[in-house]
Amino acid sequence: MPGLGPPHPRARAGPVHPLRQRRLKRARTTVLGRTDLICADVGGTSTDVSLVVDGNPFVRITFELEHDLVINALSTEVASVGAGGGSLVTVSPSGGIQVGPGSAGADPGPACYGRGGTVPAVTDACLLMGILREDGFAGGEIVLDEAAARAAFEKLDTPVAFEDRVRSAYRLAVAHMAEEITNVAVPHGVDPRDFSLVAYGAAGPMLLPAVLDLVPLREVIVPPHPGLFSALGLLSTDLVHYESRSAYLPFTPRQRRPHRADLRRDGARPARQGRPAPPGCRCGAASTAGCSASRGRRRSSRCPRAG
Repeated sequence: MPGLGPPHPRARAGPVHPLRQRRLKRARTTVLGRTDLICADVGGTSTDVSLVVDGNPFVRITFELEHDLVINALSTEVASVGAGGGSLVTVSPSGGIQVGPGSAGADPGPACYGRGGTVPAVTDACLLMGILREDGFAGGEIVLDEAAARAAFEKLDTPVAFEDRVRSAYRLAVAHMAEEITNVAVPHGVDPRDFSLVAYGAAGPMLLPAVLDLVPLREVIVPPHPGLFSALGLLSTDLVHYESRSAYLPFTPRQRRPHRADLRRDGARPARQGRPAPPGCRCGAASTAGCSASRGRRRSSRCPRAG
């Protein structure tokens, strides 16, 4: 395939909050009926992939914000690749078609948005292939311009035929996503044939079903409101508070306890999680786990220290 090269790794926008095991298990049992999932969030610039085995995500205590910038914070293990609906279609030095890592962004966006974009994007290819309808985008709120998408592909300085330009752009984007999904599954020793692919993000349902031609997955699941799926998951996750301190000392049973005592003396408490503290709480707690009225209870209407 012309221009086929290694995918471009991308730094994600931020850490993903850890999923709570009981909530995920309840959701997968009552809604999905699946225990093993490969989750792929396809936006305009990147595809973020994570793995869920038997209802449990892989959680890391660090994440790399960008090259050589590591943050010590809890996060779900996520791998990213520079391929999405807004990924730009350009010409390689050899004259072939390449996709990414550049992105059209929201402004001006793909050429078919009609906002001044002149470089074709993956979304333009999907429109020309009939995957998208001119009058059915964003619930009909945006009318796509097929003529602008065609003109953008025709302007590419390459000897590749027009039909092959569009076809190669689409296949390259899907190939990058398929490779990243494989790169996530194989190191964990799982068989993709046993896993369902959850396609979300605004461009997920548009591109990920084609991954089934390249990766032997069980099925593709599209949740309701896929463009809002990550945001809904973040809002439904419990708040988690934790404190830490670096110490250079021999880690022995005798040394560990004094160090923990120092943390407690300085006001640090063991990490706990829960819902926001009751109204008017004066315990200094940020959640029900730290409020004396809520500790050990599922619900508490008022903190005894409230004014």
